[in-house]
Formats: sequence, C-alpha cells, structure tokens
Amino acid sequence: MEVAYGEGPSVERVFVCVTSKGYPERSIFSNENGTQLRILQELRRVVERAGNGGSAAQRALRKELPGLLERFNRVEDVDKLTRAKTKANEAYSAVHTLLVKATERDFLLEDIEGKSKKLEVSAKTFSDDSSTMKGRACFSLWRVRIFAVFAVLVVAAAIVGFIKLAGVW
Repeated sequence: MEVAYGEGPSVERVFVCVTSKGYPERSIFSNENGTQLRILQELRRVVERAGNGGSAAQRALRKELPGLLERFNRVEDVDKLTRAKTKANEAYSAVHTLLVKATERDFLLEDIEGKSKKLEVSAKTFSDDSSTMKGRACFSLWRVRIFAVFAVLVVAAAIVGFIKLAGVW
C-alpha cells in the first residue's frame, strides 16, 4: 500500500491517493482549518503505531483508512460540481417540502370551503324558517286583534240592541 501526496492546479487542494491491489480510494481534502495537515498527521500516526512500514502498516492503514476518510473527506468543500449538486438537492428538498405543505393547505381549504357551503345552506334554511315563523306569528297576532275587534263590535251591538229594546233611546 502506498500513500501519495500531491498538489492540484491550485494550492488550496491536496490529492491523497491510497493505492492497493484493488481500485484506489481517492479523496480530496480542502485546505480549510488545516485539514490537509491533520489527515497527513493521522496517516503518519497510523503508520508509526504499526511499526513504520511493512505489512503491519498496510494492515493498520486498511483498517483505519475508511474512518479517516469518512471524517476528513469533504468533497463538496473543494469540488464545485458536488457543491452545486448538494445545493440543488437542498433546493429540491425545500421546494418539495413547500409543495407538500401547499397540497396540505389545499386540502384544508377545500375542507373549509365544504364546511362553509354547508353552513351557508344551513343559514339559508334558518333564514327561510325564521321568515315563515315570523309570518305565522304576525298572522296570529292580527287574527287575535281582528277577533278582539269583532268581539268588541258584537258586544257593542248587543248593548245597543238591549238599550233600544229597553226604550232608553
């Protein structure tokens, strides 16, 4: 196993390639916060703990390398395409969330519209029933008044009839 170090087109990039008999693992480390130096120091510690080379160092690197790569490999910090994909995925997620919420609101609005229409029909029925009841109440009131006037006239006619019969007039 061999660890190769080299600078890319910009001094901000360091390419580390750890090769073995299989397909090489490649990682790109940005120069932010001393990441390049820390990863190289970690690789050096692994090799030194294993005895500075040989098959023990190779076994130690194979064992430790996936964890180191996972901890330090931040391709989106360096690669513009990966960064653009990440931002596009974030924007997609945000739009998807907005669409889901808008759909939920649409269902809620449809539900509220349905309830509003039911309430409107109920209010119209109540208004019609109250108008009918008001008309009946007014008719009953006038019926009582007419009956009272008729009764007063009958009583007055009876009194006038008795007075004429008695000859007072």
